[in-house]
Amino acid sequence: ATASNVAAALSGLTSDLDGLLQSGEGESKLTIPTHVLIPSVCKHLALRQTSDRAVRCIASLLALGSIVGKHEYAHGIYLFGGSEAMDNILQLLERNGSDRKTLFIQEQAARAIFYLTDSSVTSTFASAESSAMTGEFQKMVKGSLESLDMQRTLRNMLDHAGGSKNPNLQRWAASTIRNLVGEDQRRSVMANNDIAAMVASGEEIPPPGASGAYQSFLPQLVSTGGIMILCSLIGSDDADTRAHAMGALGATINATRAIDGSLGALHEMTGGQAGAIQETDGDIVRAIVNGGGCGGSLSQLLLSADNQVARMGCDFAASLVMPLLKDPRGTATLPPSYDCSNDHSALGACREAALAMASGSCLPALLGLLRDPELGGRIDRPMELKQRGIETLAAIVMSVGEMGKAHPGTTLEAIQVITEEGVTQELSLGEMGKAHPGTTLEAIQVITEEGVIPIMLAVLESSTSQSLSNRDTPSSRIRESAGIVLSAMTQCSGDALTELQSCHAISQMLASMTDPGMSITSTLRGDGAPRCLGMLHTAASLLNDSWRQEDMTSSDLMDRLIEVVDAGAVSVLSRILFTKMDWDSQDKAVGAMKARDAACRMLCAIFGIASMDSEGFAQGRLYETVDADAYARNPPRNVMTATLGILQRSAGIARNVMLGAKHDCGPHYHAAVMDLVESALLAVASMCGSKLLPGSQRADLSIKSDEGEREDFKIRRQEVCGVACDVLVHVKESRSSSRYQQQQQALLPTMLVGGFGEGSLTAAFRLALAIAQNGNMEQHAKLAMSGILAPISDSLRSALSQGDLFKFSAALALVRFCGPHVAAGEGSGLQSVRDAIRVATGVLKAPFDPHLPLEQYQKQEAIKAECVSALEALSSNSSLWSSISKDALPAIGSYLHSSAELGVEHGRETRCAALRAIVRIMRLQSHAVSAARARLCEPLAKLVAQGTQGDGLSDEKDEMPLLALEIIHVIATNPEARRAARFLESGVITAVCHALGNAATDTPKKPTDSRADVTFWGLNILHLFLADSHAGAPSFQVALQSPTASSFVAIAASQPNFVKSLCSTMLLKTGMKFNNMEAEGQDEFYDVPKSYGPPLVRVEEECAGYENTHLAALGMLFTLAVYGCAMDSSACSAVWRIMLCKTGTKTSELDDNRRLGATFCAQFLRMLLEDSKESSFLRKKEPRRKDFETISRPIVRHRLLESLKATLSQDASDPFIVSMLVAFEVPRVCLTIWQDPALTDLAFGVIKMMVSSNEDDFVHIFVESKSTLLSLFDMLNADSSVEESGQKADEIRSAVASILGSLAENGLLAEAVEKFGVRSGAVAALAAACLADEVEEMHDDSEDVTATDATMSSRCMQCLVELCTVEDKAGTKSIKLAADEATAIAQRLGQKICQMVISRFLERAKLQQFDVEDEHDVMDAPDVKMLCGIAQHGNALRVLASIGGLHALSLIAAEGNLSAVVALKDACKDDPSILVDVDGHVSVMKLIVDGEHYESEDARRKTDTAAFDLLANLCVTAKGRKAVATAEQCDVCMDRAFELISSLVDHPPEAEEDPEPESEPEPQDLLAELEEEEYVAEDDEDMVPPEAGTAPLAPPFAPPPYPGPPPSYPAGVSPKKPTLKSVKGSLVAEESALLFLSSVARVEKCRSQILANETFAESSLVLATNPGSKLHAQTTSFLIYLAPYTSNAKGDVLSSDRLAETFVASLKLPLPNKVVASMADGIGTFFDGLSANDQVDLVKSLAPLWIGIVRKFTVARNTGKEADRADGAIMAYNLSTLLLRSCSKAHLREIVGAKDVLTAMIHSVQWRADTLKSSMSAEDQLAWDAAVDNSLNVLAMSLCNGAMDPKTSTALMKTTLVMARPGKAPRKASDFPTALKRFVDGKKSPTAVMTAKRILQYTSP
Repeated sequence: ATASNVAAALSGLTSDLDGLLQSGEGESKLTIPTHVLIPSVCKHLALRQTSDRAVRCIASLLALGSIVGKHEYAHGIYLFGGSEAMDNILQLLERNGSDRKTLFIQEQAARAIFYLTDSSVTSTFASAESSAMTGEFQKMVKGSLESLDMQRTLRNMLDHAGGSKNPNLQRWAASTIRNLVGEDQRRSVMANNDIAAMVASGEEIPPPGASGAYQSFLPQLVSTGGIMILCSLIGSDDADTRAHAMGALGATINATRAIDGSLGALHEMTGGQAGAIQETDGDIVRAIVNGGGCGGSLSQLLLSADNQVARMGCDFAASLVMPLLKDPRGTATLPPSYDCSNDHSALGACREAALAMASGSCLPALLGLLRDPELGGRIDRPMELKQRGIETLAAIVMSVGEMGKAHPGTTLEAIQVITEEGVTQELSLGEMGKAHPGTTLEAIQVITEEGVIPIMLAVLESSTSQSLSNRDTPSSRIRESAGIVLSAMTQCSGDALTELQSCHAISQMLASMTDPGMSITSTLRGDGAPRCLGMLHTAASLLNDSWRQEDMTSSDLMDRLIEVVDAGAVSVLSRILFTKMDWDSQDKAVGAMKARDAACRMLCAIFGIASMDSEGFAQGRLYETVDADAYARNPPRNVMTATLGILQRSAGIARNVMLGAKHDCGPHYHAAVMDLVESALLAVASMCGSKLLPGSQRADLSIKSDEGEREDFKIRRQEVCGVACDVLVHVKESRSSSRYQQQQQALLPTMLVGGFGEGSLTAAFRLALAIAQNGNMEQHAKLAMSGILAPISDSLRSALSQGDLFKFSAALALVRFCGPHVAAGEGSGLQSVRDAIRVATGVLKAPFDPHLPLEQYQKQEAIKAECVSALEALSSNSSLWSSISKDALPAIGSYLHSSAELGVEHGRETRCAALRAIVRIMRLQSHAVSAARARLCEPLAKLVAQGTQGDGLSDEKDEMPLLALEIIHVIATNPEARRAARFLESGVITAVCHALGNAATDTPKKPTDSRADVTFWGLNILHLFLADSHAGAPSFQVALQSPTASSFVAIAASQPNFVKSLCSTMLLKTGMKFNNMEAEGQDEFYDVPKSYGPPLVRVEEECAGYENTHLAALGMLFTLAVYGCAMDSSACSAVWRIMLCKTGTKTSELDDNRRLGATFCAQFLRMLLEDSKESSFLRKKEPRRKDFETISRPIVRHRLLESLKATLSQDASDPFIVSMLVAFEVPRVCLTIWQDPALTDLAFGVIKMMVSSNEDDFVHIFVESKSTLLSLFDMLNADSSVEESGQKADEIRSAVASILGSLAENGLLAEAVEKFGVRSGAVAALAAACLADEVEEMHDDSEDVTATDATMSSRCMQCLVELCTVEDKAGTKSIKLAADEATAIAQRLGQKICQMVISRFLERAKLQQFDVEDEHDVMDAPDVKMLCGIAQHGNALRVLASIGGLHALSLIAAEGNLSAVVALKDACKDDPSILVDVDGHVSVMKLIVDGEHYESEDARRKTDTAAFDLLANLCVTAKGRKAVATAEQCDVCMDRAFELISSLVDHPPEAEEDPEPESEPEPQDLLAELEEEEYVAEDDEDMVPPEAGTAPLAPPFAPPPYPGPPPSYPAGVSPKKPTLKSVKGSLVAEESALLFLSSVARVEKCRSQILANETFAESSLVLATNPGSKLHAQTTSFLIYLAPYTSNAKGDVLSSDRLAETFVASLKLPLPNKVVASMADGIGTFFDGLSANDQVDLVKSLAPLWIGIVRKFTVARNTGKEADRADGAIMAYNLSTLLLRSCSKAHLREIVGAKDVLTAMIHSVQWRADTLKSSMSAEDQLAWDAAVDNSLNVLAMSLCNGAMDPKTSTALMKTTLVMARPGKAPRKASDFPTALKRFVDGKKSPTAVMTAKRILQYTSP
């Protein structure tokens, strides 16, 4: 066919297709197959004549296919037309010409390309291609989707889009560009996927740019001007063109970002082998901005009434700025001075776009979308459009806000700028925006002026009622976006903060955040932040702004705080802080960190404002809310612990980021971490109590913690400080990859050097200050050792050079708190502190300029005060003393010199701090010398004098003089420094005396008083000063008259308060009152006048060698008195006038002063009387004690006695004076100093004046005081070889004896001795006097013998008796002596007393010889009473026995004195022979014989008890037994014993054969009479106790007389058995009688008498067998003792059979182990002679006892008391011996061979064989070993005789023993065969070895 035919056909086909297109029936009527139609049409594209028709036909065909949804035609062009068809179409587009036809053909070509590049075609091409390649048309396929040349096509489209001649062509070109961009994105992504597959399969990757590799053309759109062309189309008049151009731009941005993302993923997947991380969208966005894409054209779209158009504009604007929200990096905090024009990243371009839209008309247009008609809007937009608009607005404003925050000064309402002329000018934001259009400030200004804030508040208000829950609804996103906008505004605009504050927006923010839906992760932001982040930021900014406002009062701040707390801020913040987050996530963790950052900033403000609450109400509310919120969780956790945890974690991560450990984290992560660290530091600092505003530069030179704050607040802050300190100093960061924890270095130093950013630097500074202010010493030490002092020292120097007062003050404060804890060593920070000291010293050296303005002067002084405070704190560190001494001490000295002239009040605190620093460093001797050489003493003396002006040291103003005095004291204690200081010339001595005078007080504060320190130091200084003067003098006399002494007296005379305080201190010992001797009552006193004023304070610490300050004051007073006596000058006279109080003009004053002077002299004399070794006026180690005794004390005594004598000469009868003389022991003083010849006359004169004034009444003075009375006793025994006061010692004693005699006659002596408790001393003195009288009698050569009553010794003895006699309540008098007193009297007077007693009995015997009655009873003699009294004490009794005093004692005992009998008993315990030698036993036995002479039976029983006990003790030895048994009184004594024992048993009446005469009473009648009577003796508490070891028993009723021999009964009459009487009371006498009979039974004569007394024998048997007998055990023991001597003779009551029966019955009663052991031993003596039945009964009784004792020691779980086991070993041995003996008797073998008995024996064997350690004594172990030997013998005889049943034998061999162990679990012992083997192996006992072998041999299988 010809070309014209073809063209016509094509035209017709096109017409048909257009018709179908218009009718919409194309899908049904278009029946030509694609593989036929497409090739047929496409081949005509190559010819110019037919190409125009062909392209038009293809365009119509593709349009029809697009409408009906059939893409086969488009796919066919790619497949069947191939590259040729595509090339032909592009050639049509490239045809030159601007005629209508050409433009029309190009329009159709563009139209065809549009449909061919449609995304629906490209997306379905793969399936069509697959079908074609596998079908019948495979050979017809010519191309693929890649047949289209993308770059060529794009160039053509851009060329035609830029033309305006054919709007349709322009429209199709713009729309095609959009499709091409999408196809380019698809091809680029697919190419990247292919490369990834190649890498995965191991194929070689083609190099970049290789042929066949697809390269995106999008990056070229900028360079080729494509973006500019599209931007120009946005302003086209054609709406479709505008839409397509905007769509193309948007698609270009999105495609670029998608391709960049694909390349980045490829780069990551291939490990960098392919792909690249690049951001090319930034260039495109920047080109759009530069091309005007963000200008009015965009705003016109946004303002369109068509919501679709507006939505399109919103989408385009969002594509430009939404990465700022979607990309986590876009929300990162920008660095300071950030400029988006210099940021070449994609986000930088987005910020440029946001800035352009904010500065232009787009921002109002976006706001117009959000305005409802109620807010001035024109149209009510759909919710989705509002959502899109506000999200875009949020991205824009957030970006502007971040840039504004990064721009210096934009957050202030007024900004200082420098004009071109160099003038500083303040501009508002509006002015700044006008001055710099297009800048961030302009954008902020536009945002503010457009009313963004009201709109956002309205949006929040309108959406508040809608519950967000957890759904991502438009309402939730709108609300979140509004919060973001407000947050951004508050960060960059002060006007916005002000507007929000006026609207009270903070409550609205908190209310919005309380919705649970606001806490979930945002889908709007790409950083994983919660929805409420913007609102949280806004609330935090508002609260911090309120805190910063200077016009906010404290009450306003507290109201705001309470408002925030009540609005639920704590719960919201805690929910944010406790939300879990993935710290390792690069993107998702950023938003969570930002939320925590905002929460921490709000907590910073909350706790910072709370710390300013002086009343504590708001702070209390806050802590209550925090606690309530904490306890709402399980476990309880509060926001403070959460904040600390965040600080610890974020700081550790920040360190890792900084060190490169987290190299994969981007800058946005790093910025978020750094922001969080900064905010956490700020929050923790506020929790620690910091009041400094974050970022504030206002200087606070008094950085101190609050005083008076509630303790619970302080505790909370200290806890936070402790944890924060640990976090900053010792941070432990968990490394999840390695799963271990590593200790890291301290974070704080790194922060302080700016390692965590500038913001963290200031925040760390603030936190460190808070810890320093409110933390404890341990935390200060941790800070110091963390290494912060190096950066702090650098900051200190830089701040001083820059004039930054705040930074200087803060750094100095940290040095002050941390410096004291720095130790020497490498890296300790010591050098840094030394550098800081030099800086502070340089400030102190600044000279004082009087011409400075007041404000500058105050600042200078404030800085110096801070430096001094720092030096004071650092002075507590001994490592810094040398630096302070070298660098700072001269500066401090010059400062004190310059300030000392300014008065007391000027700079008091600073000077006190300087003084404290000096005090500390002067502990080193060299520093003290340096201070003295620096002439510090002169200003110090002035400070002391100025600070002690007035009446005394006040509470507020006493620190400065105290410190100055302390420094002087330190200098004084250093001899070299003391010499260099020149105390006298510098005024120190005068100042010290002045201070001491004013430091006196009688009401010192408790527990401490600063005046105590003044007293201590002042006295020490004075003593050291005077010691130097004495040390430099050649002799003591020269020192007394030296110029130094003269000057000191002159100074003392000029300071009367000083002298008076010393005098008053001395009088303190008087109590300032004394008894009125003339008063009838004892509670009346005389008060000592207080004219001296108050005394000095007593300090219980050694002062100047004295024990305390009072003694030091007395020493100073004595020194001053000595100086006053040694020199004759007006000053000395003045000092004595002050001491003697010779002042006053009024009569009353003169009387009081006279009395006070006399009291002073009396007290001074009394104190000088003290023992020279313990004198109150001498040091403990006084070097000049001899000078004191020979010079100083005598001259002072002389002056005092003269003054006292002068006072007495005026009025000695003054009651005050008389009472004072008695109270202050003046008589004793005078008596004592008689020995000094120089004072004899004065002393006698005073005594004479005292006594002569009123002799009758004055004698009682000598007994009115204890010391005086003791002096009398001392003088009573004065040594006659020493002359005292010119008289002999005997004369003195005579005088004293006369005084004592008078006192004794008046009854005053005994009362005084008792009153003062000096009986022991008085007794010793009187005893010595008795001995002295004895010496005189020995030297008396006269022939007349004085009777004992008339001797001096008797009179002294009578005094002794009176002193030692006491009267009880009943009026009975008796001698009571202490043990030491009795011993002393016995040692010194024992022999004398015994001689006197014997002399009295001899004198009575002589008188009786001549039938002359003695006028006095011997028993009433004082020596007799004294001998009985001292004999009651053991030591004294032994002394008497050693000197032969028992003879005298036995004479007294023979008179019936019970105490003498008891004493004799005690005396003969150790050696009875001493009593036998003096026939003392006879005297004792006479007491029993003469029983009828006693007044009562009770008295007789007491005497009998003591006598029997004594006789029993005597019978212990053979000598004693023989003496007692041979005495003629022995029979009567035994009868008395029989009588006592028999009276306990009721004997039946006897048959009468030969009746007695009626004149003699019948025995039975007598017994009947006795039975009718009841004799009950009551307990007597005065009964003498029996022998030790026996129980105290009360005597029973009186026993009947001895009934005589037993009667006989007629045949067939059986007598009644005797019965035990019911006896009440104790049986002490009967027990003693049994003891006596047991003792004498060894003597045959006495034993026969005992066995012959049948009544006594029957009584003994009844007492031994009756359970009710109280003498059961004692009688049994007695019978056991008699058992060996009994027999079975007919008629014997105590026969062996009767004893056996008795023992059997007795064994059924509880008996001690010792008695049972003795019984078993005794039974053995007559066992073989008993009948078989008696033997059986005994063995049956003894066998259970054997079993029981073995059980007690082995298997019993509770071993019981030691008493239950006592004597158990010997008991076991005796019992086993009897059982062994019983084995040999056939009738006893069955009992002994019983299984339980043999088992017990086996147990004993097992126990002894298994016991490794034993606590038993060696004797007990020996007894048990013998018992085991017996047991083995019994077992051998039982088991080896063949008579035992084999089963029984086997069972016995298997016997087990579980031994009890006290305090431990029971343990199983060895089995019986093993135990036997151990005995065989042990070979300890041959018997045991042989018997064990035998048993093993016979029992082995």
